[in-house]
Amino acid sequence: MRSASLKLTWLQRGMSGTGTAVSRAQAAAGLLGFSVFRPARPIPPLQRRTVNPTAIHQVKRRSESGQTLVEFAIAALVFLTLVFVVIDFSYLYFNKLTLQNAVRQAGRYAITGQAMPSQTRYASILQTVQTYSLGRATSSNTTICGAVLGCGCGGGPGETVTITVTYQYQFITPLVAKFISGGAYAMTVSSSFKNEPFPPGLTY
Repeated sequence: MRSASLKLTWLQRGMSGTGTAVSRAQAAAGLLGFSVFRPARPIPPLQRRTVNPTAIHQVKRRSESGQTLVEFAIAALVFLTLVFVVIDFSYLYFNKLTLQNAVRQAGRYAITGQAMPSQTRYASILQTVQTYSLGRATSSNTTICGAVLGCGCGGGPGETVTITVTYQYQFITPLVAKFISGGAYAMTVSSSFKNEPFPPGLTY
């Protein structure tokens, strides 16, 4: 009887609202004769791993730095190729202008009938071509021909003389050289002049 009274009192105290929800549950379980166990401890929530923003920024900077380096390498390769192509063709044009000036100056010298000391007139004309061509014209790629007397002389008085130089220009840019047969461009320049009426003894 006393046990029932204690249970009733426990139930009333638990259900009166003065206790917590756990107390009320314990009171009900005690009244019904169940063993009361203390509730298990709640499982703590998983701790979130905090990521260092500085580390993320450093990784991102490394990635962007590598990408920038690759882009710069590609752009630099294209740019340098274009630069060398421009230099190559500019030098080609310079060679052609130099040779054109050389045959022009040699022709002006040839029409006078003059000759350098201790040299033939033909050798004097050839020397003039070599000097103004900056060494590009040689005896093997230069011809001096008269319209009447033929090649190998400077022509006689009133004769038309033609000076021709054929030069092989070697490209320095491999990319350009691949599109040219043999990697060289053959340029030919010539100039024709009519000799003055100098004494016939100065022909050779």
